Amino acid sequence: IDKVLTNLAGRDITKVLPEQQFEAIAQIDAETFGDKRAVKSPWKIAYREQKMLIARTYYLTEIGATIELRHEDVPGDWQACIPLGKNDRAWAVDS
Repeated sequence: IDKVLTNLAGRDITKVLPEQQFEAIAQIDAETFGDKRAVKSPWKIAYREQKMLIARTYYLTEIGATIELRHEDVPGDWQACIPLGKNDRAWAVDS
């Protein structure tokens, strides 16, 4: 990623203005997230997966889930809709 950003910026990405850094990353994002079927480059696939993982992880944090997403607790107590017997196990749900 550093090599690509350096090529897009024309020099070391850490030595250019923040606006230029943003433009270089925005260009990579446009190429990587624009048409997922067209992305065949292994580094772009890895970049996309890494960026999505970072975003998902952020929204699992307290700040991401409660402030950024404006979390609102569901009012009232939770009421089970299916009776659960003494030896029954709860269901796991993959969302």
